[in-house]
Amino acid sequence: MNIINTEELEKILVANWTAFLQPREILKFTIEQAKTVNIDSPIGNLSISRFELKNYGFLIWIEFSSNQTKGTIEAQITNGSIYPLKITI
Repeated sequence: MNIINTEELEKILVANWTAFLQPREILKFTIEQAKTVNIDSPIGNLSISRFELKNYGFLIWIEFSSNQTKGTIEAQITNGSIYPLKITI
């Protein structure tokens, strides 16, 4: 029996991520990851579209756009640190 309604939890986390994550650190992480795929233009829009509870912590999707392109970074948050998993452009 799962006592947590994970779908509702995800909705709450996606809607309120700036209340408990440091937006500047998420932006810094996004810029660093964008550079790994040769995106050097400034990041414009930034949002989190997925925030799923996992055994290791959380799986998040960071949506971003720049003058060059739009992309999604799939990352995991574990013990207060963020790690990239995949970048899709």
